[in-house]
Amino acid sequence: MATLIIADDDDEVRELLNFALTHGGHKVLAARDGQEAWELLQTNDADGMVLDVNMPRMDGLELCRKVRESERFCRTPILMLTIRKEHKDQLKGFDAGTDEYLAKPFDHVVLLARVKALLERAKKTA
Repeated sequence: MATLIIADDDDEVRELLNFALTHGGHKVLAARDGQEAWELLQTNDADGMVLDVNMPRMDGLELCRKVRESERFCRTPILMLTIRKEHKDQLKGFDAGTDEYLAKPFDHVVLLARVKALLERAKKTA
């Protein structure tokens, strides 16, 4: 069972993510923004993160850059899940260091498949 930190300021999306990922066999730690997610990462052994881009206090791009700059967490797999689906937005996500990018609305099966692939790749490079 992988432990995943999810960060989204939308309560309904957090609930959907929690439901989908929990039923996919993962333990979920939920945050309302990037700052809260960063704090969760500091105090928990997370195997990966699913981040929204638009959040208060610290957005997903800023959090992604912060994770990548951290010696301790730089290899943490990150999937961006956001309403921003244009190519320029996806490029910003990849420039910030995300491993995967999925646009909302999302299909639960595709989300689980991408998380699984992300976690498997991370294990191979560890």
